[in-house]
This record gives sequence, C-alpha cells and structure tokens, in this order.
Amino acid sequence: MGDAANAVETLRRAVLDLAPDAVDVHPLMPGLAVYRGERGTVRMPSLERPYVMFVLVGTLALHQLGAVRQFEAGDYVVSEVQTPTMADATDSWLALIVDFSIDEIGSVLLELDEGPTGASPSGDASPDGDAQLLDALARLVKVSTQTDSTFMSRHLRREIVYRLLIGRHGHAVAGTVVNLHGASDIYHVNSWIKQNYRQSFTVDELARASGLSPSAFHRKFRSAVQMGPLQCQKVLRLSEARRMLLEGTSSVADAAVYVGYESVSQFTREYKREFGSPPRQDLARVQERLREIAQRDDPAPPAD
Repeated sequence: MGDAANAVETLRRAVLDLAPDAVDVHPLMPGLAVYRGERGTVRMPSLERPYVMFVLVGTLALHQLGAVRQFEAGDYVVSEVQTPTMADATDSWLALIVDFSIDEIGSVLLELDEGPTGASPSGDASPDGDAQLLDALARLVKVSTQTDSTFMSRHLRREIVYRLLIGRHGHAVAGTVVNLHGASDIYHVNSWIKQNYRQSFTVDELARASGLSPSAFHRKFRSAVQMGPLQCQKVLRLSEARRMLLEGTSSVADAAVYVGYESVSQFTREYKREFGSPPRQDLARVQERLREIAQRDDPAPPAD
C-alpha cells in the first residue's frame, strides 16, 4: 500500500472513530464536517464559502462541463462555479468536508513566493503531495475533540490550505480567491443560484438583492464567476438534466420540465449548444464512452 493509500486509511479511521454512526451531515467543529450516504443521488454541500470535499469511501460521479468525473477514495472535489448541485453514488460512501473563508485561502496564497506552482490545470502534482495533505486532515480531525482545538485548528487549516494550493487542484483553489476577493456578496448570490436554478429570476432581481445597479451587478458577477448569472443558471440546469437522463429514470421532456424549462424544444436547442448534440444522441455517445472505460478497467479473464 502506497503512502497516499495509507494516508486515506488513517484519515478514514480517524473520522469513523469520532462519527461511527454519522448520517447525512455530522459537524465535527466549525468548518469541518463528515458527510455520509447510501447508493443513489447525492446532494452536494450547500455552503456559502469555498469548500473541499474529500472522498474516503465509495465513488461519487459528478456531471460537470460535458464530462462525467469519477471521485474515488483519496480524491477531492473543489467547489467551483461549475460544481453541480447533485452527484451519483454507486454504493455507500463517506466524505469529509472542509470549508474556508476567502481570507484563509488568500492569506496563505499571498505568502507563496511563486503562487500555486505545484499545480496545473491538468491536475498534475507530486506523488507524495496527497499523502501530506491527508495527514494534515487526519490531524485536524483528531484535534477537533481537544480543549485547545481553536488554536491548533487555525494552524492546521493553514497547512491544509498550503497543501491544497501546491496540490493537483491548486489552480482551482486559488481561483476561488482570485475571482471572488472583494466580491463575497457575489459568492453568496452564486450559492443561491446553485440552490434555486430551477426557479425563474431576473438579473434585476439579483441586483436589487445585492444592492447594486443591474449593470454594475452583471459586471461584478461576470468578473467573479467568469459568466453571467443567467448563463450560470443555464449551465446548472443542463448539467442536472444530463445527469437525470444518464440515470435512465427520466424522459427528455420530464428532465426539461424538472430543471425549469417550459419548452422542450428550447431545452433541446440549448442542450445541443452546450453538449454538441441533441439529448438522445449525446446520451448514446456518453454511454458508449462509459462502457469503453469500464471494459478498459476490467481485469482480463484468467487464461485456461
């Protein structure tokens, strides 16, 4: 067993020692919680701060920007604009959620001489980087029961942020600060959109709630999130519809209505624009791709 696998097992045991019977969300301390569930649809965390979700048991599948991404034990999800509100679990699963303030990430980022150089958009990182990150998380979990947890957790959280910034998703973690520094109100609005994307709303309504003019709000939102609020809503709607269709429990019309479309033809047009082909053709292509991956990963049968 490698260093990373050992670190995952150590963290898993530390979590289960403190929350052996945890169901759904079980807080350990402010900014740290255990998340647990069974096979089926998983509601992703609904937090108003950037978070990282570490998978410790099971596999979660996220439908994100035209791809299905699998997160297994030792992998972690960084909250981003395109992080969907739902995922799929193939079996029982266990995860640890750590959320951070923008200042927590920003203060560590400013101390890095060369920025998150250990990370790249492709997700490459040093082989032992994950083991060091998971070790820091295990220590934070164990500290959560101590009387001096506030002091110790502050320093451990800084180490975790550092490990994240130089890790395989460092650019995504840094992006939560680069895009949202000085725009925490926009982060809250974006969080609201992610939970209410099925509803109809206007930019004017969001602007009033933020105390800004529509033009100022739109500029600030686009600068922080890299897309307009209605585009953000559309991406979330289409990603969730695609997930439902891949599950095989909904028709195209049912999925379109569920995510908020009044017109199936409009849904089909926007789906094709987002994913490159109409729903049924896209599903056939994705399912074929998933079969190829499954066959590639299956061990060869033993020779006679």
